[in-house]
Amino acid sequence: MSKDSTITSGLGLDEEYFDSLLETVHKNWSSSETLSDLMIVSASDIKFEEFEVRDSKLSAYEKKLVLLGMVIGLEKISREVRSKQMGAYKALFNDIFNSDNDEETI
Repeated sequence: MSKDSTITSGLGLDEEYFDSLLETVHKNWSSSETLSDLMIVSASDIKFEEFEVRDSKLSAYEKKLVLLGMVIGLEKISREVRSKQMGAYKALFNDIFNSDNDEETI
């Protein structure tokens, strides 16, 4: 997967599927009391879409895959935030040190 690829294409899925999945999550959001409920209902919808099996419960394996996706997503967000914070700190330090140097040369 190239750095310019999307997660969807990197997984070998088409971009329209992402849009469809987003609609499913939006649809299920209001009827789910907890995030875990939302994840289970949405994963069950995908299972039905793939296998046309509605009444089977998700296996422990399937639940672990859903949780894995969430953990990876949260870690990605956390790393992005830390990276942006570090960039902001570096810019702030540069501003402070550059303004000090300007004052000293006057």
